[in-house]
Amino acid sequence: MKKNLFRLLACVMAFAMVLSLAACGGKDDSSSSSASSASSAVSTVESSEASSEASSEASTAAASGEKYASIDEFLADPTVKSTLETMMSSLDDSMKIDIAGNGDSLVYTFTFAEAVEDVDATRAAMEEQMTSEDFASTFRGIAASLEEAIEVTNPSVVVTYLNADGSEIYSQEYFPE
Repeated sequence: MKKNLFRLLACVMAFAMVLSLAACGGKDDSSSSSASSASSAVSTVESSEASSEASSEASTAAASGEKYASIDEFLADPTVKSTLETMMSSLDDSMKIDIAGNGDSLVYTFTFAEAVEDVDATRAAMEEQMTSEDFASTFRGIAASLEEAIEVTNPSVVVTYLNADGSEIYSQEYFPE
């Protein structure tokens, strides 16, 4: 369980890097600090190779310097889509991840491949992890970087975990600080 959470965090941090670099094309000061904070966060995670690949591809995609009109438009960008698929393929088969836009929210949906038997214990463990400063600051940072890369007015990141049958185990929404 803990191993999967660290893999998911690595994927999420790499996605934060994609957002930060997409914002670099249109901003001067604030996006560079966002990119450097995402860079340092990603460097602490084992899967820095996927993050480096995401960085170079995203910087190419963001060369125009314009913001995306919506989260859906950002996620549909071929370079972003390819980068996300590469990052998600590094996860094992124990969990499936979907990333989508819902208005001004970026929604991560993690679905367990096999049924979680002890839902209450899993929910408690996830709540502990997802409210810890490491995870929460990562998701708040992603929400903040949405404003830099995408035309959003009240950005948030929603993280939802589903059991194999589709029932919700845990959900948390994060807003920029």
